[in-house]
Amino acid sequence: MSLPDVVRWAIAALLTAVLAFAAVNDIRLRKIPNWTVLASLGLFVVWAIVHPISWDLWALAAGLIAFAVTFGLYSAGVVGAGDSKLFAAVALFAGLGELASLTFATAIAGFEWGSEQPHMEKALEDLRGARHSLEIAAEHKHGWRAAALAHTDAAIKDTIDGIEYARNHPHDN
Repeated sequence: MSLPDVVRWAIAALLTAVLAFAAVNDIRLRKIPNWTVLASLGLFVVWAIVHPISWDLWALAAGLIAFAVTFGLYSAGVVGAGDSKLFAAVALFAGLGELASLTFATAIAGFEWGSEQPHMEKALEDLRGARHSLEIAAEHKHGWRAAALAHTDAAIKDTIDGIEYARNHPHDN
């Protein structure tokens, strides 16, 4: 494995950890810390250094589109500021090619959790279905697309874990 590949996998692992922390923190405290957004952006800068420039331009386009749309949603009171910033940062990794998949998975997780606890079973069912779809898609992708799908899958898994924790520990929330 080449050094750029090792760096990419290290970034994937670190980003997964950052997103897991953000997901659990958002579920438990309804807040996404700014450091998770900054860490995601910093990881993308390193990712961009070890990745071909042609993809990075598409990534920047995805990040700008994601920020513009989610800022509008934030302004309308649909999502929080942290949701908007973190989604735009993660969209950089997804690029335009996987932005729709990232949006779909994030929308399912956010909509169902935002619908509050009476709908947890449905949320868990939908999230598990999204994870299954991502696993199938990841089997047919290679390189950075597989890594982007793996990030999304990990974020969904952590969201499922957070929902199950909240359901099983109602007094901790």
